Amino acid sequence: MRVLVTGLSLQGNKGGAALALALAAQLAGRVKDLEITFAVSAGPYYQYERLWAERFGVEVTGRFVYGDLLRLDVLKDIPGVLRNLRSWLKRVRETDLIIDLSAISYVGPPASGKRNIYRNSRFSYFLSAKVTGRPFLAWTQSYGPFSTPLLKLMARMDLGRQPIIFCRGEQSREEVRKILPEKRSMSFPDVATTLPMEPEEAAEALGKIWKAEENRRLITVTPSAVLFSRGRRGGEGNAHLSQMVSLCRSLSSREYRILLVPHTFRPGDPSPSICDTAVCKLIMDELGGDDHVRRLEGDLSPSGLKSVISSAHLHVSGRYHSLIAALSTGVPAIAISWHHKYYDVMEQYGLAGYVCRTMSPGAEDLLSMLEEMEVKRDKVSDELRDRQRLIELEVAKNADIFVGLMGKYRT
Repeated sequence: MRVLVTGLSLQGNKGGAALALALAAQLAGRVKDLEITFAVSAGPYYQYERLWAERFGVEVTGRFVYGDLLRLDVLKDIPGVLRNLRSWLKRVRETDLIIDLSAISYVGPPASGKRNIYRNSRFSYFLSAKVTGRPFLAWTQSYGPFSTPLLKLMARMDLGRQPIIFCRGEQSREEVRKILPEKRSMSFPDVATTLPMEPEEAAEALGKIWKAEENRRLITVTPSAVLFSRGRRGGEGNAHLSQMVSLCRSLSSREYRILLVPHTFRPGDPSPSICDTAVCKLIMDELGGDDHVRRLEGDLSPSGLKSVISSAHLHVSGRYHSLIAALSTGVPAIAISWHHKYYDVMEQYGLAGYVCRTMSPGAEDLLSMLEEMEVKRDKVSDELRDRQRLIELEVAKNADIFVGLMGKYRT
């Protein structure tokens, strides 16, 4: 059975690779003679996608998003763009089934600005399936808020044709019910909660920073390029950057060790609006050489990052899959949220009260939550491990139902 998985990348955002590897493991154990190819960015990062694909032992192909036709630079190379489009449609026609795992789909424009919804990649994959007559199933992911009429129309066209809408949490499911109240929907945890660890990779990375005995009061912190892009305050600086700097200074004064763990790494692109690594560098510059604060170096695998975070005493995260890395390994965590998906995953792990929705420059909310979490840290850690066993059963149930749907398209 030839399956093309859309919506993911193996480089850049480590959440994409975490989803890809966890999804492949769930399907491989249930579907015989399965051939999976991941449709990844065909742009300048494609060389890195291929390098990671080789390391992971998976196949990749370049994807095409119809919204790219609206870019002005398309006029410079119309024949090349058309070649890429024909190649993409040929690849889609050759597959038995398209599985979409865009992680988060049909999100409306943020309050801080506009988003070009014509370039919605999930809808583009749906259209490719319709044009070529290929079946299109969506794995569990987050949806909404559907904040514009056009976005609602696109979502209804796509989600309305899904046999079951698999949602990544109850708030996501509620968003779907608002536009498709009669449609069957189900809520399951993120498949990346089952991603295995790579302790040797983590040990090597941590060994370059501190001695093992110095990690006993280690707090890992993952800033977010998404929050950075939303935290601009005109000439007054950046709210998310100020929040992270204040957090690190306060924790340092209490004799914690703080390790900044970026969850996106984009070679050759230093922009903090799209790269957590760049945000971490800005934080380190602001701190000016505080020996209690270090930054994780190198381009680790998602399993390696998960292992690094698993060694922490506590974790603070503005990245969804960094948060999952902590929760799924029993590390109590505080979430910094820009979307309801953060509340969904924290609720699944029993920590819905530890979601920070503000970007206070003084980090008062984060520090208050951390102080409260510190008091019951060991108890929370035990509860997280108990919940993880239940979550893995839910992911297995999700996979069983999904594979049952896949069976209808086996040739």
